[in-house]
Amino acid sequence: MHKKTQRMASFFMHAEIRPDQSLILYAIMMKLKCYE
Repeated sequence: MHKKTQRMASFFMHAEIRPDQSLILYAIMMKLKCYE
C-alpha cells in the first residue's frame, strides 16, 4: 500500500466520523484506488 493510502486507512479506523463525512472519505479512497 501507498503511505498515503495507509494514512487514510488509519484515519478511517481512528477518527470519529459522521456518516456524511465518511461517504466523502469513501469516495476519496475509491479515487485513490484508481491511481494504484
